[in-house]
Amino acid sequence: MGAASVIGIDWTDATVTDTGTFDITVTFDEAVDITSATWTGDQVVTNKAYILLSRLGKTDMVEDTTMACQYYSGDGSNALTFRGPAQTGDAAYLGFNSAGVGDDDVITGIIFNGSAALDDEDGFSAIGIRKESGTAAAGTAGDSIIADGSAATTMTVNGALDQATTLVIDAVSGATLAVGQVVTVNGEGSAPASSITDADGETGLSTDNSLTITAVASQTSVTVSEKITVADDIVLLASTNGGDEMLVDALSFVVAGPTFASRSDIGKITRTGLDDSVAVQLESDTENLLAVASLLMRQMVVLLMLIVQLL
Repeated sequence: MGAASVIGIDWTDATVTDTGTFDITVTFDEAVDITSATWTGDQVVTNKAYILLSRLGKTDMVEDTTMACQYYSGDGSNALTFRGPAQTGDAAYLGFNSAGVGDDDVITGIIFNGSAALDDEDGFSAIGIRKESGTAAAGTAGDSIIADGSAATTMTVNGALDQATTLVIDAVSGATLAVGQVVTVNGEGSAPASSITDADGETGLSTDNSLTITAVASQTSVTVSEKITVADDIVLLASTNGGDEMLVDALSFVVAGPTFASRSDIGKITRTGLDDSVAVQLESDTENLLAVASLLMRQMVVLLMLIVQLL
């Protein structure tokens, strides 16, 4: 998933009256930007981000209906508030919804309907699928998985460019060139994948889907979105629907902590490809390592004794 991780879920234990509201705050480890249609006091979730709660019957504790807590506030911060409206006459308990009526697990999540979205501080989608990071010690998520275009055009540069925006091409094959298409280097054969250079001498736009067609004079001459340098006879691709991140439609998390507590902290966060173990890190300037190690050993012995007693 994206780089932003959920680190806490907060709510207030209370009795919600008819037509009252119930708030849940989800805290991330970094600020996030959310796109969601304006909150409404109903169960309409079109183009909204929301958390689905179960309305449990007072006698059998089985899900009768649900409450959609729609995104309410917090855009641009690391804490998003979701608000759910209570319907008239719906006397019941509220619980996190999982996969359907009668489920006993506590897997829940933020659901993104339609155009609703969530972005990290780095501009990537927080619900985008990422590749495994290179090494477990790196501490960073892998690159986002980007969709290839299904309607692509191949074309060959006809005349080298030196920091210009008008691109003359030939040997055009495939879909019709159009404004908005993403331009990248084909990279096949002897042509390097980093064949396009920007004004700063960087070659990232050769493959990062940031270079686009802004005007089409003909099917042999187009204008691109920034000045580039590219050699003659380099084969390029123009894609109509390429460069989009591959996304999921929900951000899932597991609620942990004491039953019925008003706060549930996520005790362990692991990114894709990182070690699953829990480590103890000493504060800086700690000198008495033997004393610390001895204390940890005593704590482990007590823990083992408790486990034996439980067994």
